[in-house]
This record gives sequence, structure tokens and C-alpha cells, in this order.
Amino acid sequence: MNQLEYLKHQWNQLLADYHLEKALTDVYFEELVAAYTETHRYYHTLSHLEALFQSLTEIDCDDQSILWSVWYHDIIYKPGRSDNELKSAELARLRMQALELDSRMVNDVYDFIIATKHHQTQDPKCQLFLDADMAILGAELTAYKTYVEQVAMEFKRIPGFLYKRGRKKFLKTVLSSEKVFKSPVFYSRYEQQARANMQWELDGL
Repeated sequence: MNQLEYLKHQWNQLLADYHLEKALTDVYFEELVAAYTETHRYYHTLSHLEALFQSLTEIDCDDQSILWSVWYHDIIYKPGRSDNELKSAELARLRMQALELDSRMVNDVYDFIIATKHHQTQDPKCQLFLDADMAILGAELTAYKTYVEQVAMEFKRIPGFLYKRGRKKFLKTVLSSEKVFKSPVFYSRYEQQARANMQWELDGL
């Protein structure tokens, strides 16, 4: 199963419990694929979605709010913009409302996506989602190096000294936190490696 087939399978699984118009859900899937394959993306791509679904599958997480959040959390992504999360959350809400999904779940997904801006939440379900989104920080060093290179490519139009300044601030902020991963399952899996990876990157900036 290739990447696109895997993601279509994930999409179909998510929709399996709903009685939805297939033509419309196919349009929405194609919209998602088009967004995550924009030419300015190097990290926030279909591979990022695939990694999130795989990490959630590994911990047997099938919460609908989390899975919808994965699909839409980066649908709007313009490097350097401060409103990506808001615009992604708003589009998620529009699409889910058009599908007449449960309003409480729609509100949860909106809030979860908004939370990706600062990665702070008191909601245990949202924390699982945020930790899955950050799991790359705790990947093997080779994969982490690739992630660092891909993120830098997304910001290639920003002067290097400004990018490095922002990246240092991000790394120092995360490293100074008591825990990188707040949920027990992600903490036990990724915390130690994440701190080693980020310190390696920071030392090289």
C-alpha cells in the first residue's frame, strides 16, 4: 500500500461510521491532498499526516476528534504567517459542518487545531493529538536531521539569521519545559530522545 492508498484508507475508515455523500467526501479528500502537496511544503506534507496516523495507530488511538484534527491541522500552511492555525481550524469547522457532524466534535476539532499554535492544553485528548504532532522531535537522529532540513527549506525565503534566531527560541523554550510530551504514553516513548535531538540541533546553531 503506497502513501496515498494508506491515507485514503485512513480517510475511509474515519468516515465509515457516518452516512455521508461519497461525492462530497471525495472532494474533501482531494482538497486535503492538494493542500498537503503544495510546492512550498517540505515537512508539512502527506508524509507528516502519515506519520501522525501511524503514531496514533501504535497507541491504539481511534478518537474521532483527534483523527479529524490530524487531517485538518495543517491544511492551511504558509511559512512565516501567524494565522495558519486559525485558518486551518476555521476551514475544518466549515467542512465538518457541511458534513453535518456532531457540533461538540466540531468544536473540539476547532479547539485542538487552535492549540497547535502554542502546544498548550489541559484536555487529555488534545494533549495526545499535540504530542503526536510533536513526535518527530523524538525520532531517531537521522530522521530528526531530515525534519530539521525540511523545516529550514520551508523558511528558505526568510533571512538565515532571522530563521536561526526563531529556531533557537523555539528549541530553548521546549527544552526549558518540565516535559516535552505531556501524555504518559508519548513521554515514555520519546522524551529522552527528543531532548537529545534538540540539544544537538541547538549546539549546531
